[in-house]
Amino acid sequence: MVGEKAELRLVLLGRKQAGKTTVANIILGGRTAKGDKNSQTTEECVKRWVKVAKRQVTVVDTPGWEWYYTRNGTSNWVRWETLRSAAICPPGPHAVLLVVRACAAVTEDYLKNTQELLEVFGVGVWRYTMVLFTSQNKEQTASVEQSIQENKMGIQKLLEQCRNRYHILNTYGKGSGGKSHVQQVIEKVEEMVAMNDGQCFKLDQKQLALVHEMQLKSQKKKQRWMEGKKQSERLKSLISGDKFTPVEEGKKYITPQAVSHFPELRMVLLGEREAGKSSAGNTILRKLAFKTGQVTEDCASGYSLVAQRWLTVVDTPGWDSGPSEHTTERVQNEIQDSVSLLHPGPHAFLLVVAIDADVQVSAVRRPMEFLGEAVWRHTLVLFTNVDKLRNDVTIKDHIERSEQTLWLVKQCRNQYHVIDNTCQDNETQVIQLIKKVDALVAANCGEPFSSLLQNIIRGEDMSEKKGRHLTAELETIE
Repeated sequence: MVGEKAELRLVLLGRKQAGKTTVANIILGGRTAKGDKNSQTTEECVKRWVKVAKRQVTVVDTPGWEWYYTRNGTSNWVRWETLRSAAICPPGPHAVLLVVRACAAVTEDYLKNTQELLEVFGVGVWRYTMVLFTSQNKEQTASVEQSIQENKMGIQKLLEQCRNRYHILNTYGKGSGGKSHVQQVIEKVEEMVAMNDGQCFKLDQKQLALVHEMQLKSQKKKQRWMEGKKQSERLKSLISGDKFTPVEEGKKYITPQAVSHFPELRMVLLGEREAGKSSAGNTILRKLAFKTGQVTEDCASGYSLVAQRWLTVVDTPGWDSGPSEHTTERVQNEIQDSVSLLHPGPHAFLLVVAIDADVQVSAVRRPMEFLGEAVWRHTLVLFTNVDKLRNDVTIKDHIERSEQTLWLVKQCRNQYHVIDNTCQDNETQVIQLIKKVDALVAANCGEPFSSLLQNIIRGEDMSEKKGRHLTAELETIE
C-alpha cells in the first residue's frame, strides 16, 4: 500500500465536458491552473499537485474525447495527449480516474468509444482504473445510484471492466459520513493500489519512444507558430501610431474576365468539423488530394489543373460548433497557418457549410475573425450535402428561411455556391465555382488576402518613409 508520505499520482480521463477539470480542482482543494476556466476546453495535459495529509497528490488533467462529432471521432492529437498523460507523472499513475457525467447515457457506442481510447495504454490499464461519476445535483446522484442498483446494461459493463470500482462525486455539496470528497476518493484509490500490490501503471519502452517523438513534433510546430506571432508583432511595431489609407482607395478595378486570365487561383477551405471540407477539396481539384472519413488535424495543400487553370487548395482543421462553441488554440493557429501556405496569400476563403447543419453565427464568426474583419471580403459560402435539400426547396429558399444562414451569406456580400461532393466527375459545378471566385477576386481589385497587411495596416495612415521601411521588412521575411 502507498505509504503515508508517498506520492499519489492520478490521471483524469473522459469525454469532453465530463467534468475532469472540475474534479481536478476539487482534489487540489479548489486551486486552479493559471488561466484555467472550467467551461473552456482542455487542449493539452496539465499536471498539478497539492499536499493532502502530508502526502503529495499529483493530478493530470487531459483533453476530452469527442462525442458531439461522431462521424470522424476523436482526433489523433487527443489520443497522443491521452498517452502522454501517463508519461508526465513518472514512473506512472497509481490510478486512472475515468470521469463520467452522472446524467450521461452509457450506451454501446459510449462503451466502445471509451474502450478504444482507454486502451491506447493497452488492456492492462483497466486494473488501475476507477469510474468517477460527477453529479451536479441530488437528482443526478439518485439517478446514477438507481442505475447501478438495477444493473443497467451499459453502466454494468463499464463497472465490470473496472472490477466494480467507482465513486459518485457530488460537486454541489460535501462528502458523506463527515468525510470530504477528496478523502473518499483517495481512500478508494488506496484500496485499488493495495490490490495492485502498490504498483503503478507504466508505459512500455515503445510507448515512451512514441510519446517522445510526438513531443518533438509538437515543440517544432509551437516554435513555428511563436516565430510567426513575433514576426507579426515586429512588423506591427514599425507602423504603431501611424495611419494608412484603406485598401479600397487608390486601387484600380479589374473585371472578372481579366481575373480569368490569372494562371492560378489559391483557395482555403474553412468551416465546422464534419462540414465536408476535405470532400469539397477533392471535388474542386477533381482528384483525391485530401483524406476523408477522418479528422483533419493539420493544414494540407493540394493542386490540380482544372479548366486550364491551376487551382491550389488548402484544407484546414474544422472548428467546434457543439455545446461549448470553443475553438482550441491549436485550430486557431492552423487557420492562421493556412494563409502562409499560399504565398503571397489566398484569393478566396471557401466557408464550407453543410445544408443540413444548424448554423450558429457566434460559432462561425469567432474562428473566421481570427484572421481579422477583412476576411469576409474574400469569403464565399460553399454549401455541401446538397442531397439533404428537399426537392421543393431552392438554395435561395433555404438561405432565407434561416436568419443565421442569411446573416452569413450577407456577411460574404451574397457570394455563395452549392457543390455536390457525391458527383466529383461533374466539372461544370467546379467551373461555375471558379467563375464566382473570379468575380470575388475582381471585387477585391485582384489582390489576394494578406492577414499581415489587412489586419495590421488596414484602416491606418502610414507615412511614405514608414511604408518603404515596411516594404523592406516584408522583402527580408519573404
